[in-house]
Amino acid sequence: MKAKLCGYLCSPCCRDALELKAERVEGSEIREGSLTCRRCRAAYPISRGIPRFVSSDHYVSSFSFEWAIHGRTQFDTEQVATSRADFGHAIDIPWTGLAGKIVLDAGCGSGRYLDVLKDSGAEVIGIDLSFAIDVAQENLGTCPNVYFVQADIFRLPFRDGFFDCIHSTGVLHHTPDTRAAFRALTVKLAPGGRISIFVYPNYDWVYRGLTDFYRKFTTRLPKRLLYNLCKIAIPLHYVLRIPLLGPLVNILLPSAAVYENPRWRVLNTFDWYSPKYQWAHSIEEVFAWFEEAGLEKIRVLPRRVTLGGSKPAASSSESGEEVR
Repeated sequence: MKAKLCGYLCSPCCRDALELKAERVEGSEIREGSLTCRRCRAAYPISRGIPRFVSSDHYVSSFSFEWAIHGRTQFDTEQVATSRADFGHAIDIPWTGLAGKIVLDAGCGSGRYLDVLKDSGAEVIGIDLSFAIDVAQENLGTCPNVYFVQADIFRLPFRDGFFDCIHSTGVLHHTPDTRAAFRALTVKLAPGGRISIFVYPNYDWVYRGLTDFYRKFTTRLPKRLLYNLCKIAIPLHYVLRIPLLGPLVNILLPSAAVYENPRWRVLNTFDWYSPKYQWAHSIEEVFAWFEEAGLEKIRVLPRRVTLGGSKPAASSSESGEEVR
């Protein structure tokens, strides 16, 4: 943990500042220590260089498992810049103008989009409930403008109105309540700030019906067993190319076999069948959430269901003090 991060954090209980106690420091990183609130007396450990505001990974242990295996699978390479391309198509936050801003990656996983944002000139904070946050730190911990926090979206250790930009891609629908998780994020958005989210669509009834049926069983399997079963997506990639048989197999045995990269096939298939929670929503439903939160300049992006919106800028008459 970089010492600068302490100035950004607050107690998720009372929103008061936290007092840092460093017990082991390596270079510019605080590896072990604690954060304590003087007001509510709550204490939070800094373990393996990450401040921990949760005691476990709770309902997202499947993500802790998958990112420990696939820590670099979705990262861009010299040959393939998938993450940077996806950022442009699925995140409604302008790349230009991010310099000097504070950006939250809500549910950062192994750090795929943190890797893209690190070059934007912004201060980027990745939070995750799962132990994927350790993988993200291992991948990007040397970046001076990237920070990592293990925390729950519903109890974020940041002051209200703190972030200039927030994005959450493929995460909120894995919480107990997608809408409530979205509202919890909008509270942390500064006046004039922009938030962008992508959640699963509910339009493909056949696909969702079959996979939801399978998930009644797959979510109960041991993770290692399910992961090995998901390797069937590797040979299925070639079966899908067979006329008549391919489309039938794709309907009866939905998987991520369409990906060219074999590791992506296994990862995304496991990612679909393993999470405890997996909701789906319509554009109209999510658009209404943005309106309920009082956001403006709402845009619907081509990738279903991806929307972005801005919090109205506070006028000088509304507030005499700055957010930060």
